[in-house]
Amino acid sequence: WILLVLTAIIMHGICTYLWNNSIQKVGATSAVLLLNLEPFIAMIASYIVLKHVVNSPQILGGIVIVVGIALSLNSKVRTSSD
Repeated sequence: WILLVLTAIIMHGICTYLWNNSIQKVGATSAVLLLNLEPFIAMIASYIVLKHVVNSPQILGGIVIVVGIALSLNSKVRTSSD
């Protein structure tokens, strides 16, 4: 229980503080786009830490997430430079 409470404090306290500071540096639009990487990173972490087998729909979903974020960030760069 102590580890659970400490993890909650770290994840919801320190990480939120760091996230809010980073939003000021990279901008809200980029920060929100990168927040969509959370399920993809959770899938990778479960594969590495828990040895969870990742099936093909999960891989396809991860690819869709990464490609969508890359396209969004790329189009944002193009429109801001024009």
